[in-house]
Parts: sequence; structure tokens; C-alpha cells
Amino acid sequence: MQALLIDMNPRRLERTMIAWMNAGLQVTGSASIQVAETCLLRMPVDVLLIEKDSIGDALGDTIGMAEELNPNVITVVLTDDVNTDLDELPQHFGSIHAVIGPDIVPDMLARMGQSWLSQRNASVEPQSVSVQIADTEEIGVRLEDIHRSLIRTRPLVSDAPSNEPWMQRLRQFSTRRRMPDVATT
Repeated sequence: MQALLIDMNPRRLERTMIAWMNAGLQVTGSASIQVAETCLLRMPVDVLLIEKDSIGDALGDTIGMAEELNPNVITVVLTDDVNTDLDELPQHFGSIHAVIGPDIVPDMLARMGQSWLSQRNASVEPQSVSVQIADTEEIGVRLEDIHRSLIRTRPLVSDAPSNEPWMQRLRQFSTRRRMPDVATT
């Protein structure tokens, strides 16, 4: 799972990245909106964590871009004005899972992220898949062609004598003779 963290506070960004990496996500963190948008264009993310003051007026464009590239993205916004943003942001963006104060403990945020991801993965509807089974005669012909090409190739082990123990074992294995039992102590 890919996560993109956007935060201008380097200490918080670093601690949050470490917590999310320890939670098993592949994390990219940036304090630059240009770098973050380039990352979004190159790899759709599963989790987008944005510190609102870091991104300013580009908040809507960035969340919209993430939602367009991955409709199931989980967006978390860190903001000082939780009440106002909680009333406004989810109305405009369906991907917002939380609006949280910026002083949240990174490990707690990572555990919350794991929970959201597991809920999202459990709720994804299975896609129907069509499978075409090949004709058994066609498979037999293909296997015969592969067998013929293998016979024409050079043997795995040369017949030249070698005193190397690994070569002797390989030769025994390749001629399908049973290898001697090795006693363990």
C-alpha cells in the first residue's frame, strides 16, 4: 500500500513517516506541493495524509487529483480548525476519512490508517473474471514442443570429471540417482 504524506513540519513528517512505514506502508513524504503532485501523477496512493496549513489553497486540487487517480483513496486532513473543516471538507470530497488535529500521536494515526485500509479492502466487491480453458490437445502439443526444445539443449551438467563436491552432488541429482543421506549431529 502506498501512502503520501504532505506536511511542512519536518519533525512531524519524519515521525509520521516512520510510524506508517512500521505499519507496513510504502511512504513518500514531502513538504512541497509540487513534489507531492508529481508523486500523485506517477503513483496513485492508497492513503493521502495532508496537513492543511502546508498545502494552503491547493488542498482541493490535491485531494481531487488523488480521488481521480484512485477512487478508493483514504484521505486524512490534519488541521488546527477541526470543527469547521469537519463540517466542510467531507461534503466536497468523498475520500475524507478523518479530519484530525495536527498534534495526534503518529503511531495512533498509523493504527487508524491500518484500520481504514482493512475496512476498505474488506468492502471492495469482487470482480467477475472470465477464464478460457485451453484445449487439452493444444496443451499436449505445446508440452511436446517444450520437451523437444529441452532435449536439443545442452545438458545441465557436463560429463567432464570434476572433483568439486557440489558438482558431484549436482551430477547425482541430474541423473536422478538418490543422493546419499547426510547424518545430522
